[in-house]
Amino acid sequence: MPDTWHLWVDYEQSLQMMLMAGHYDLKFGDFPPRLFPLEGKGRVEFEARYFSFEGRMSTQSVVEWIAHGNGIGFWSPARVEHLFSHGAAFPNEQRKFSIVGLGSIVNTNSKNYAPVLHGSSFERVVALGWCDNDWPADIRFLAVRRI
Repeated sequence: MPDTWHLWVDYEQSLQMMLMAGHYDLKFGDFPPRLFPLEGKGRVEFEARYFSFEGRMSTQSVVEWIAHGNGIGFWSPARVEHLFSHGAAFPNEQRKFSIVGLGSIVNTNSKNYAPVLHGSSFERVVALGWCDNDWPADIRFLAVRRI
C-alpha cells in the first residue's frame, strides 16, 4: 500500500450492509447500529493511512498521536464505517496485520472495545477488540481525513 490512499464510504448503506460487503469468514462481537451510529450522508471520499508504533501504546496515547502529535497533519482515528469500507476495498491487508478503528470505541460490560480487522492466509475476521490495555507493536491503526 502507498503511504496514503483513497477510501469511499457509502452512507446510503446500513451498518449491516457495510459489514456484509466485507465478506468476512468470521465475526466476533455484535455491531448494533445503536452503538455504532453512522455519521455521514451520501458517498464520501476520504484519504486514509495507517499509523503504527515501535512499542506498546495505550489507546489514549494512540488517539492523541493520530490527532495531534504525528507531525504530518490532521488525521482522525477511523470509525467503524471507515474500517468496514477499508476491509471491503482491501481484503488482503488484514491478512498481513491487525487493523484497528479507534474512532468507534464502545463500552459494554464496563470494558471498552474497538472494531478490529485481522486474519491469516486462511480467514478474514472482524471483531471487537478489548482496548483497555496497551496495544502491541504489530498493530496498524487506520486513520482518515475527509477530502
